[in-house]
Amino acid sequence: MSVEDRDQTGSPHATRLQPPDGEVRAQTRRAPVLVWLAAALLSALAASVVFLLPALVAEPDEPSEVSSSIDSAEPAVIRSAGIADGSRHDAEVELQRYLKLRARLEIDGADRWGEPEWSESNGLVGHGDGLFGRSDYDAARQAYGNATELLTRLAQSRENRLTDALQAGDSALEGDRSAHAEAAYTMALAIDPENEAAIKGLARASVRDAVLGHLAAALKAERRGEMAEARTQYAAALTLDREHTVAADGRARVSAAIDKHTFDAAMTAALDALDDGRIADAREALDAAADVQPDAPAIADAQRRLAQKVLERDVAACRSRAARYEREEKWGAAIEQYEKMLTLVATSGFAIEGLQRTRARKKLNEQVGFYLDDPKRLYSSERLAHASSLVTDASPLDASEPVLASAVKRLAVLIAEASRPLDLTIRSDGLTRVAIHHIGRLGQFEEQRVELLPGRYTVVGEREGYRDVRHVIEIRPGDDSVNLEVRCEEPI
Repeated sequence: MSVEDRDQTGSPHATRLQPPDGEVRAQTRRAPVLVWLAAALLSALAASVVFLLPALVAEPDEPSEVSSSIDSAEPAVIRSAGIADGSRHDAEVELQRYLKLRARLEIDGADRWGEPEWSESNGLVGHGDGLFGRSDYDAARQAYGNATELLTRLAQSRENRLTDALQAGDSALEGDRSAHAEAAYTMALAIDPENEAAIKGLARASVRDAVLGHLAAALKAERRGEMAEARTQYAAALTLDREHTVAADGRARVSAAIDKHTFDAAMTAALDALDDGRIADAREALDAAADVQPDAPAIADAQRRLAQKVLERDVAACRSRAARYEREEKWGAAIEQYEKMLTLVATSGFAIEGLQRTRARKKLNEQVGFYLDDPKRLYSSERLAHASSLVTDASPLDASEPVLASAVKRLAVLIAEASRPLDLTIRSDGLTRVAIHHIGRLGQFEEQRVELLPGRYTVVGEREGYRDVRHVIEIRPGDDSVNLEVRCEEPI
Protein backbone atom coordinates (compact mmCIF):
# COMPACT_ATOMS: atom_id res chain seq x y z
CA MET A 1 0.00 0.00 0.00
CA SER A 2 1.23 3.55 -0.76
CA VAL A 3 2.47 5.85 1.98
CA GLU A 4 -0.37 8.27 1.38
CA ASP A 5 -3.92 7.96 0.16
CA ARG A 6 -3.52 9.78 -3.19
CA ASP A 7 -4.73 9.27 -6.77
CA GLN A 8 -2.63 8.12 -9.72
CA THR A 9 -1.79 11.68 -10.81
CA GLY A 10 -0.41 12.74 -7.42
CA SER A 11 -3.12 15.36 -6.97
CA PRO A 12 -2.22 17.88 -4.27
CA HIS A 13 -5.76 17.59 -2.94
CA ALA A 14 -5.25 13.96 -1.80
CA THR A 15 -3.15 14.66 1.27
CA ARG A 16 -4.61 12.29 3.92
CA LEU A 17 -1.74 10.06 5.02
CA GLN A 18 -2.21 6.42 6.22
CA PRO A 19 0.43 4.05 7.65
CA PRO A 20 1.42 1.04 5.52
CA ASP A 21 -0.09 -2.37 6.35
CA GLY A 22 3.20 -3.47 7.95
CA GLU A 23 3.05 -0.62 10.43
CA VAL A 24 -0.54 -1.47 11.33
CA ARG A 25 0.45 -5.09 12.02
CA ALA A 26 3.46 -3.98 14.09
CA GLN A 27 1.24 -1.78 16.22
CA THR A 28 -1.23 -4.66 16.61
CA ARG A 29 1.58 -6.99 17.80
CA ARG A 30 2.80 -4.39 20.32
CA ALA A 31 -0.66 -3.98 21.91
CA PRO A 32 -0.65 -7.28 24.03
CA VAL A 33 2.84 -6.54 25.26
CA LEU A 34 1.78 -3.12 26.48
CA VAL A 35 -1.27 -4.62 28.21
CA TRP A 36 0.90 -7.20 30.01
CA LEU A 37 3.34 -4.51 31.13
CA ALA A 38 0.50 -2.42 32.48
CA ALA A 39 -0.91 -5.42 34.46
CA ALA A 40 2.52 -6.17 35.90
CA LEU A 41 2.95 -2.59 37.02
CA LEU A 42 -0.46 -2.59 38.72
CA SER A 43 0.40 -5.84 40.63
CA ALA A 44 3.68 -4.35 41.77
CA LEU A 45 1.90 -1.28 43.04
CA ALA A 46 -0.58 -3.43 45.04
CA ALA A 47 2.24 -5.41 46.65
CA SER A 48 4.02 -2.24 47.63
CA VAL A 49 0.95 -1.11 49.57
CA VAL A 50 0.84 -4.34 51.64
CA PHE A 51 4.53 -4.98 52.34
CA LEU A 52 6.24 -1.62 52.19
CA LEU A 53 3.65 0.75 53.65
CA PRO A 54 4.97 0.39 57.23
CA ALA A 55 8.48 1.13 56.09
CA LEU A 56 7.32 4.14 54.22
CA VAL A 57 5.50 5.41 57.32
CA ALA A 58 8.48 4.76 59.58
CA GLU A 59 11.04 6.30 57.28
CA PRO A 60 9.28 8.77 55.02
CA ASP A 61 12.55 10.32 53.82
CA GLU A 62 13.85 7.10 52.15
CA PRO A 63 12.64 6.50 48.58
CA SER A 64 10.98 3.24 47.74
CA GLU A 65 12.95 0.91 45.47
CA VAL A 66 9.75 -0.48 44.01
CA SER A 67 8.33 2.93 43.09
CA SER A 68 11.72 3.94 41.68
CA SER A 69 11.80 0.88 39.43
CA ILE A 70 8.25 1.59 38.26
CA ASP A 71 9.09 5.22 37.50
CA SER A 72 12.11 4.24 35.42
CA ALA A 73 10.41 1.47 33.42
CA GLU A 74 7.54 3.41 31.77
CA PRO A 75 9.54 6.34 30.19
CA ALA A 76 11.76 3.91 28.27
CA VAL A 77 8.74 2.54 26.41
CA ILE A 78 7.36 6.05 25.72
CA ARG A 79 10.70 7.34 24.41
CA SER A 80 11.01 4.45 21.98
CA ALA A 81 7.52 5.01 20.60
CA GLY A 82 8.11 8.79 20.43
CA ILE A 83 11.24 8.41 18.29
CA ALA A 84 9.39 6.20 15.82
CA ASP A 85 6.45 8.57 15.61
CA GLY A 86 8.81 11.54 15.06
CA SER A 87 10.62 9.81 12.18
CA ARG A 88 7.33 8.87 10.62
CA HIS A 89 6.09 12.46 10.90
CA ASP A 90 9.27 13.80 9.30
CA ALA A 91 8.81 11.41 6.39
CA GLU A 92 5.21 12.46 5.96
CA VAL A 93 6.17 16.16 5.99
CA GLU A 94 8.87 15.54 3.36
CA LEU A 95 6.37 13.68 1.21
CA GLN A 96 3.96 16.60 1.44
CA ARG A 97 6.70 18.96 0.24
CA TYR A 98 7.29 16.71 -2.73
CA LEU A 99 3.58 16.45 -3.59
CA LYS A 100 3.05 20.21 -3.49
CA LEU A 101 6.05 20.85 -5.73
CA ARG A 102 5.04 18.05 -8.08
CA ALA A 103 1.48 19.41 -8.36
CA ARG A 104 2.76 22.88 -9.25
CA LEU A 105 5.15 21.51 -11.85
CA GLU A 106 2.45 19.29 -13.30
CA ILE A 107 0.30 22.38 -13.84
CA ASP A 108 3.29 23.90 -15.65
CA GLY A 109 3.46 20.83 -17.92
CA ALA A 110 6.70 19.43 -16.50
CA ASP A 111 5.53 15.90 -17.30
CA ARG A 112 6.02 16.85 -20.98
CA TRP A 113 9.30 18.75 -20.80
CA GLY A 114 10.96 17.62 -17.57
CA GLU A 115 12.43 14.26 -18.53
CA PRO A 116 14.38 12.39 -17.29
CA GLU A 117 14.10 14.19 -13.94
CA TRP A 118 10.32 13.84 -13.85
CA SER A 119 10.36 10.05 -14.14
CA GLU A 120 13.37 9.74 -11.83
CA SER A 121 11.59 11.67 -9.10
CA ASN A 122 8.56 9.40 -9.44
CA GLY A 123 10.86 6.39 -9.06
CA LEU A 124 12.41 7.83 -5.92
CA VAL A 125 9.00 8.39 -4.37
CA GLY A 126 7.95 4.83 -5.24
CA HIS A 127 11.10 3.58 -3.52
CA GLY A 128 10.32 5.80 -0.52
CA ASP A 129 6.81 4.37 -0.34
CA GLY A 130 8.29 0.89 -0.03
CA LEU A 131 10.63 1.99 2.76
CA PHE A 132 7.75 3.68 4.57
CA GLY A 133 5.71 0.51 4.35
CA ARG A 134 8.57 -1.35 6.07
CA SER A 135 8.65 1.32 8.82
CA ASP A 136 12.07 2.54 7.68
CA TYR A 137 10.95 6.12 8.11
CA ASP A 138 14.36 7.79 8.05
CA ALA A 139 15.26 6.13 4.75
CA ALA A 140 11.81 6.95 3.36
CA ARG A 141 12.28 10.60 4.36
CA GLN A 142 15.66 10.62 2.60
CA ALA A 143 14.11 9.18 -0.59
CA TYR A 144 11.31 11.73 -0.53
CA GLY A 145 13.84 14.50 0.08
CA ASN A 146 15.96 13.35 -2.88
CA ALA A 147 12.83 13.42 -5.08
CA THR A 148 11.97 16.92 -3.89
CA GLU A 149 15.53 18.11 -4.55
CA LEU A 150 15.38 16.62 -8.06
CA LEU A 151 12.11 18.44 -8.83
CA THR A 152 13.52 21.64 -7.38
CA ARG A 153 16.46 21.49 -9.79
CA LEU A 154 13.98 20.71 -12.56
CA ALA A 155 11.95 23.82 -11.77
CA GLN A 156 15.11 25.93 -11.68
CA SER A 157 16.15 24.63 -15.11
CA ARG A 158 12.96 25.74 -16.84
CA GLU A 159 14.31 28.99 -18.32
CA ASN A 160 17.49 27.30 -19.56
CA ARG A 161 15.47 24.51 -21.14
CA LEU A 162 13.28 27.12 -22.86
CA THR A 163 16.33 28.96 -24.19
CA ASP A 164 17.88 25.74 -25.45
CA ALA A 165 14.67 24.69 -27.19
CA LEU A 166 14.30 28.06 -28.91
CA GLN A 167 17.92 28.06 -30.05
CA ALA A 168 17.57 24.52 -31.38
CA GLY A 169 14.42 25.49 -33.26
CA ASP A 170 16.04 28.58 -34.78
CA SER A 171 19.07 26.61 -35.87
CA ALA A 172 16.97 23.86 -37.45
CA LEU A 173 14.74 26.39 -39.20
CA GLU A 174 17.73 28.25 -40.61
CA GLY A 175 18.99 24.94 -42.02
CA ASP A 176 15.55 24.14 -43.52
CA ARG A 177 15.18 21.09 -41.22
CA SER A 178 11.49 21.63 -40.67
CA ALA A 179 10.76 18.46 -38.66
CA HIS A 180 13.55 19.18 -36.17
CA ALA A 181 12.45 22.79 -35.91
CA GLU A 182 8.83 21.82 -35.24
CA ALA A 183 9.89 19.40 -32.51
CA ALA A 184 12.08 22.02 -30.82
CA TYR A 185 9.43 24.75 -30.92
CA THR A 186 6.80 22.30 -29.68
CA MET A 187 9.03 21.54 -26.69
CA ALA A 188 9.45 25.30 -26.07
CA LEU A 189 5.66 25.75 -26.10
CA ALA A 190 5.28 22.89 -23.63
CA ILE A 191 7.53 24.88 -21.28
CA ASP A 192 5.92 28.27 -22.03
CA PRO A 193 2.60 28.04 -23.95
CA GLU A 194 2.47 31.83 -24.39
CA ASN A 195 6.00 32.26 -25.75
CA GLU A 196 5.70 34.44 -28.86
CA ALA A 197 9.03 33.35 -30.36
CA ALA A 198 8.02 29.68 -30.12
CA ILE A 199 4.57 30.34 -31.56
CA LYS A 200 6.04 32.26 -34.48
CA GLY A 201 8.80 29.69 -35.01
CA LEU A 202 6.39 26.77 -35.03
CA ALA A 203 4.19 28.54 -37.57
CA ARG A 204 7.18 29.16 -39.84
CA ALA A 205 8.48 25.62 -39.45
CA SER A 206 5.08 24.10 -40.31
CA VAL A 207 5.10 25.76 -43.76
CA ARG A 208 8.80 25.57 -44.52
CA ASP A 209 8.48 22.65 -46.98
CA ALA A 210 5.77 24.50 -48.91
CA VAL A 211 7.92 27.65 -48.95
CA LEU A 212 10.84 25.73 -50.39
CA GLY A 213 8.57 24.41 -53.13
CA HIS A 214 7.52 27.92 -54.16
CA LEU A 215 11.16 29.08 -54.16
CA ALA A 216 12.18 26.27 -56.47
CA ALA A 217 9.37 27.14 -58.90
CA ALA A 218 10.28 30.85 -58.75
CA LEU A 219 13.93 30.21 -59.63
CA LYS A 220 12.95 28.09 -62.61
CA ALA A 221 10.56 30.76 -63.92
CA GLU A 222 13.16 33.49 -63.42
CA ARG A 223 15.76 31.57 -65.43
CA ARG A 224 13.23 31.23 -68.28
CA GLY A 225 12.54 34.98 -68.23
CA GLU A 226 8.98 34.51 -66.95
CA MET A 227 9.19 37.34 -64.44
CA ALA A 228 5.47 37.58 -63.67
CA GLU A 229 5.33 33.88 -62.78
CA ALA A 230 8.53 34.17 -60.75
CA ARG A 231 7.08 37.09 -58.77
CA THR A 232 3.88 35.12 -58.16
CA GLN A 233 5.86 32.20 -56.71
CA TYR A 234 8.02 34.46 -54.54
CA ALA A 235 4.88 36.21 -53.28
CA ALA A 236 3.27 32.86 -52.47
CA ALA A 237 6.33 31.92 -50.42
CA LEU A 238 6.17 35.22 -48.54
CA THR A 239 2.48 34.75 -47.90
CA LEU A 240 3.36 31.61 -45.99
CA ASP A 241 6.46 33.06 -44.31
CA ARG A 242 6.84 36.82 -44.56
CA GLU A 243 10.23 36.73 -42.80
CA HIS A 244 11.92 34.48 -45.35
CA THR A 245 14.78 36.62 -46.68
CA VAL A 246 15.46 34.57 -49.83
CA ALA A 247 11.84 34.93 -50.92
CA ALA A 248 11.84 38.64 -50.08
CA ASP A 249 15.05 39.28 -52.06
CA GLY A 250 13.78 37.29 -55.02
CA ARG A 251 10.49 39.13 -55.19
CA ALA A 252 12.28 42.49 -54.98
CA ARG A 253 14.62 41.49 -57.78
CA VAL A 254 11.99 40.35 -60.29
CA SER A 255 9.66 43.22 -59.30
CA ALA A 256 12.37 45.71 -60.21
CA ALA A 257 12.80 44.11 -63.65
CA ILE A 258 9.04 44.14 -64.27
CA ASP A 259 8.73 47.76 -63.15
CA LYS A 260 11.46 48.94 -65.55
CA HIS A 261 9.74 47.33 -68.51
CA THR A 262 6.36 48.74 -67.48
CA PHE A 263 7.75 52.26 -67.01
CA ASP A 264 9.46 52.40 -70.40
CA ALA A 265 6.33 51.26 -72.21
CA ALA A 266 4.08 53.75 -70.36
CA MET A 267 6.34 56.74 -71.05
CA THR A 268 6.46 55.93 -74.76
CA ALA A 269 2.65 55.83 -74.87
CA ALA A 270 2.31 59.10 -72.91
CA LEU A 271 4.62 61.08 -75.20
CA ASP A 272 2.88 59.79 -78.32
CA ALA A 273 -0.52 60.84 -76.89
CA LEU A 274 0.72 64.35 -76.05
CA ASP A 275 2.01 64.81 -79.58
CA ASP A 276 -1.40 63.80 -80.94
CA GLY A 277 -3.37 66.00 -78.50
CA ARG A 278 -5.05 63.05 -76.78
CA ILE A 279 -5.19 64.49 -73.26
CA ALA A 280 -7.05 61.61 -71.59
CA ASP A 281 -4.75 58.98 -73.11
CA ALA A 282 -1.66 60.98 -72.13
CA ARG A 283 -2.84 61.30 -68.54
CA GLU A 284 -3.63 57.60 -68.28
CA ALA A 285 -0.20 56.63 -69.59
CA LEU A 286 1.58 59.09 -67.27
CA ASP A 287 -0.36 57.77 -64.30
CA ALA A 288 0.74 54.26 -65.18
CA ALA A 289 4.38 55.38 -65.38
CA ALA A 290 4.08 57.31 -62.10
CA ASP A 291 2.77 54.22 -60.34
CA VAL A 292 6.10 52.58 -61.10
CA GLN A 293 8.57 55.50 -60.73
CA PRO A 294 6.75 58.54 -59.30
CA ASP A 295 9.94 60.62 -58.97
CA ALA A 296 11.31 60.08 -62.50
CA PRO A 297 12.32 63.38 -64.21
CA ALA A 298 10.70 62.30 -67.48
CA ILE A 299 7.32 62.15 -65.77
CA ALA A 300 7.68 65.67 -64.38
CA ASP A 301 8.48 67.08 -67.85
CA ALA A 302 5.51 65.38 -69.47
CA GLN A 303 3.16 66.44 -66.68
CA ARG A 304 4.13 70.09 -67.06
CA ARG A 305 3.20 69.92 -70.74
CA LEU A 306 -0.20 68.58 -69.80
CA ALA A 307 -0.91 70.71 -66.72
CA GLN A 308 -1.82 74.05 -68.31
CA LYS A 309 -4.41 72.68 -70.74
CA VAL A 310 -5.97 70.55 -68.02
CA LEU A 311 -6.11 73.49 -65.60
CA GLU A 312 -7.92 75.77 -68.05
CA ARG A 313 -10.45 73.10 -68.90
CA ASP A 314 -11.18 72.22 -65.24
CA VAL A 315 -11.56 75.84 -64.10
CA ALA A 316 -14.04 76.58 -66.87
CA ALA A 317 -16.08 73.51 -65.99
CA CYS A 318 -16.23 74.47 -62.27
CA ARG A 319 -17.27 78.01 -63.08
CA SER A 320 -20.11 76.83 -65.31
CA ARG A 321 -21.43 74.35 -62.72
CA ALA A 322 -21.22 76.89 -59.87
CA ALA A 323 -23.31 79.43 -61.81
CA ARG A 324 -25.98 76.81 -62.56
CA TYR A 325 -26.19 75.70 -58.92
CA GLU A 326 -26.63 79.31 -57.75
CA ARG A 327 -29.54 79.79 -60.15
CA GLU A 328 -31.12 76.65 -58.73
CA GLU A 329 -30.41 77.87 -55.15
CA LYS A 330 -28.37 74.71 -54.45
CA TRP A 331 -25.97 76.54 -52.19
CA GLY A 332 -24.04 73.53 -50.94
CA ALA A 333 -23.30 72.30 -54.46
CA ALA A 334 -22.24 75.80 -55.54
CA ILE A 335 -19.88 76.04 -52.56
CA GLU A 336 -18.23 72.76 -53.57
CA GLN A 337 -17.55 74.10 -57.07
CA TYR A 338 -16.01 77.35 -55.82
CA GLU A 339 -13.86 75.41 -53.34
CA LYS A 340 -12.73 73.12 -56.15
CA MET A 341 -11.80 76.16 -58.27
CA LEU A 342 -9.66 77.48 -55.43
CA THR A 343 -7.81 74.18 -55.20
CA LEU A 344 -6.94 74.62 -58.87
CA VAL A 345 -6.17 78.38 -58.73
CA ALA A 346 -5.77 79.54 -55.14
CA THR A 347 -5.74 83.25 -56.07
CA SER A 348 -8.86 83.27 -58.26
CA GLY A 349 -10.83 86.38 -57.27
CA PHE A 350 -13.93 85.07 -58.99
CA ALA A 351 -13.87 81.90 -56.90
CA ILE A 352 -13.19 83.77 -53.63
CA GLU A 353 -16.12 86.16 -54.16
CA GLY A 354 -18.46 83.37 -55.20
CA LEU A 355 -17.53 81.25 -52.20
CA GLN A 356 -18.29 84.09 -49.76
CA ARG A 357 -21.63 84.80 -51.41
CA THR A 358 -22.85 81.20 -51.49
CA ARG A 359 -21.72 80.47 -47.94
CA ALA A 360 -23.73 83.45 -46.66
CA ARG A 361 -26.81 82.34 -48.61
CA LYS A 362 -26.50 78.76 -47.36
CA LYS A 363 -26.27 79.92 -43.74
CA LEU A 364 -29.29 82.24 -44.13
CA ASN A 365 -31.33 79.45 -45.70
CA GLU A 366 -30.49 77.07 -42.83
CA GLN A 367 -31.32 79.64 -40.15
CA VAL A 368 -34.66 80.54 -41.72
CA GLY A 369 -35.46 76.85 -42.10
CA PHE A 370 -34.65 76.29 -38.41
CA TYR A 371 -37.63 78.45 -37.39
CA LEU A 372 -39.92 77.30 -40.19
CA ASP A 373 -39.41 73.66 -39.20
CA ASP A 374 -40.67 74.39 -35.66
CA PRO A 375 -42.41 77.78 -35.14
CA LYS A 376 -42.47 77.13 -31.38
CA ARG A 377 -38.81 78.07 -31.36
CA LEU A 378 -39.95 81.68 -31.80
CA TYR A 379 -41.62 81.61 -28.37
CA SER A 380 -38.26 82.48 -26.77
CA SER A 381 -37.49 86.19 -26.60
CA GLU A 382 -33.87 85.66 -27.65
CA ARG A 383 -34.79 83.53 -30.66
CA LEU A 384 -37.61 85.86 -31.62
CA ALA A 385 -35.13 88.72 -31.76
CA HIS A 386 -32.69 86.63 -33.77
CA ALA A 387 -35.36 85.64 -36.30
CA SER A 388 -36.41 89.29 -36.68
CA SER A 389 -32.81 90.26 -37.48
CA LEU A 390 -32.66 87.53 -40.12
CA VAL A 391 -35.71 88.95 -41.88
CA THR A 392 -34.27 92.46 -41.74
CA ASP A 393 -30.87 91.42 -43.12
CA ALA A 394 -32.39 89.28 -45.89
CA SER A 395 -34.55 92.07 -47.36
CA PRO A 396 -34.65 92.94 -50.14
CA LEU A 397 -33.80 89.62 -51.77
CA ASP A 398 -32.70 89.20 -55.34
CA ALA A 399 -35.54 88.18 -57.63
CA SER A 400 -33.31 85.35 -58.84
CA GLU A 401 -33.71 83.68 -55.42
CA PRO A 402 -37.45 82.95 -55.22
CA VAL A 403 -37.17 79.97 -52.89
CA LEU A 404 -35.25 81.86 -50.21
CA ALA A 405 -37.46 84.95 -50.65
CA SER A 406 -40.59 82.89 -50.06
CA ALA A 407 -39.11 81.32 -46.92
CA VAL A 408 -38.20 84.73 -45.48
CA LYS A 409 -41.74 86.00 -46.08
CA ARG A 410 -43.23 83.01 -44.23
CA LEU A 411 -40.83 83.62 -41.36
CA ALA A 412 -41.92 87.26 -41.16
CA VAL A 413 -45.54 86.13 -40.74
CA LEU A 414 -44.59 83.72 -37.96
CA ILE A 415 -42.60 86.46 -36.20
CA ALA A 416 -45.60 88.78 -36.27
CA GLU A 417 -47.84 86.08 -34.77
CA ALA A 418 -45.30 85.21 -32.09
CA SER A 419 -44.97 88.91 -31.16
CA ARG A 420 -48.75 89.44 -30.62
CA PRO A 421 -49.78 88.94 -26.95
CA LEU A 422 -52.89 86.91 -26.12
CA ASP A 423 -55.24 86.96 -23.13
CA LEU A 424 -55.06 84.36 -20.36
CA THR A 425 -57.99 84.48 -17.90
CA ILE A 426 -57.27 82.85 -14.54
CA ARG A 427 -60.06 82.10 -12.09
CA SER A 428 -59.34 81.29 -8.44
CA ASP A 429 -61.00 81.29 -5.00
CA GLY A 430 -59.46 84.42 -3.51
CA LEU A 431 -57.50 82.24 -1.09
CA THR A 432 -54.94 80.61 -3.37
CA ARG A 433 -51.71 82.50 -4.19
CA VAL A 434 -51.15 82.28 -7.93
CA ALA A 435 -47.81 82.66 -9.77
CA ILE A 436 -46.60 82.11 -13.36
CA HIS A 437 -43.04 80.82 -13.76
CA HIS A 438 -40.72 83.34 -15.43
CA ILE A 439 -43.55 85.93 -15.39
CA GLY A 440 -44.19 86.71 -11.71
CA ARG A 441 -46.53 86.34 -8.74
CA LEU A 442 -50.16 87.40 -9.30
CA GLY A 443 -51.33 87.05 -5.70
CA GLN A 444 -54.80 86.06 -4.43
CA PHE A 445 -57.86 86.83 -6.52
CA GLU A 446 -61.02 85.38 -7.91
CA GLU A 447 -60.40 86.32 -11.54
CA GLN A 448 -57.58 88.03 -13.33
CA ARG A 449 -56.62 88.51 -16.98
CA VAL A 450 -53.00 88.38 -18.09
CA GLU A 451 -51.53 89.18 -21.51
CA LEU A 452 -48.89 86.67 -22.60
CA LEU A 453 -46.97 86.05 -25.78
CA PRO A 454 -47.47 82.65 -27.41
CA GLY A 455 -45.56 79.96 -25.61
CA ARG A 456 -45.62 77.32 -22.90
CA TYR A 457 -46.19 78.45 -19.30
CA THR A 458 -46.35 76.83 -15.86
CA VAL A 459 -48.98 78.26 -13.42
CA VAL A 460 -48.64 77.36 -9.74
CA GLY A 461 -51.14 77.74 -6.89
CA GLU A 462 -50.22 77.75 -3.18
CA ARG A 463 -52.34 77.87 0.00
CA GLU A 464 -51.50 77.25 3.62
CA GLY A 465 -52.70 73.81 4.75
CA TYR A 466 -53.48 72.66 1.22
CA ARG A 467 -51.58 70.75 -1.42
CA ASP A 468 -50.02 72.91 -4.14
CA VAL A 469 -51.44 72.74 -7.65
CA ARG A 470 -49.51 73.09 -10.91
CA HIS A 471 -50.84 73.63 -14.44
CA VAL A 472 -48.88 73.67 -17.70
CA ILE A 473 -50.63 75.56 -20.52
CA GLU A 474 -49.66 76.39 -24.07
CA ILE A 475 -50.79 79.63 -25.68
CA ARG A 476 -50.72 79.41 -29.46
CA PRO A 477 -51.11 82.12 -32.08
CA GLY A 478 -54.72 82.36 -33.17
CA ASP A 479 -56.20 81.52 -29.75
CA ASP A 480 -58.93 84.05 -28.94
CA SER A 481 -58.59 83.55 -25.22
CA VAL A 482 -57.38 80.91 -22.78
CA ASN A 483 -59.14 80.18 -19.46
CA LEU A 484 -57.62 78.44 -16.46
CA GLU A 485 -58.91 77.44 -12.99
CA VAL A 486 -56.31 77.56 -10.20
CA ARG A 487 -57.52 76.48 -6.74
CA CYS A 488 -55.87 74.61 -3.87
CA GLU A 489 -58.69 72.40 -2.58
CA GLU A 490 -56.98 69.27 -1.19
CA PRO A 491 -56.16 69.65 2.53
CA ILE A 492 -52.83 68.31 3.76
